[in-house]
This record gives sequence, structure tokens and C-alpha cells, in this order.
Amino acid sequence: RVFCGHEYTVQNLKFAQHVEPNNQDIKDKMSWAQMKRSKTEPTVPSTIGQEKKINPFVRVLEPQVQNHAGQSDPIATMGFIRREKDNFKG
Repeated sequence: RVFCGHEYTVQNLKFAQHVEPNNQDIKDKMSWAQMKRSKTEPTVPSTIGQEKKINPFVRVLEPQVQNHAGQSDPIATMGFIRREKDNFKG
């Protein structure tokens, strides 16, 4: 199980959708997270398996994420994604 320190799931999923707009796992998780938050319920914990499907920082080897970053190297992809997230207003 993955426990984060803050309730940022919806905002993080907005960024993930920006990176991978066609990722159905992200769409499904967003619907679920929005429903949970509308009831003021928490969206954590997650799992490593789930994060591998939806978290762009864990998906830097995936072609879709590398294409978004315009990179083929996972380290360069991570750098691009990190900089982009720092400025993301979603």
C-alpha cells in the first residue's frame, strides 16, 4: 500500500490526464476519485500496481509518456515531466 501525506489525488490525476489523455486507467481512477471526494471520503491509500498504471512519474519507460515529453530516455523524460508538473495549473 502507498500512503501519501496529502489528499492530492484529483489534482495529480488531472496532470496524469494531461500527460496521457487516452489512458483509460487514469480516466477510471479520476471518476472514482471525484466520486470519493464528493462524499468527502479519502482516496488513499493506493497500491504500487495502481501507481504503475496511472502515475506519469512511474511510467517514464512508457512510449506514451516519452512521446508527451518528446524524449526517448527515461531520465530526460522524468526531468521534463517534473518541470512540467511544477508549472501545471490544471
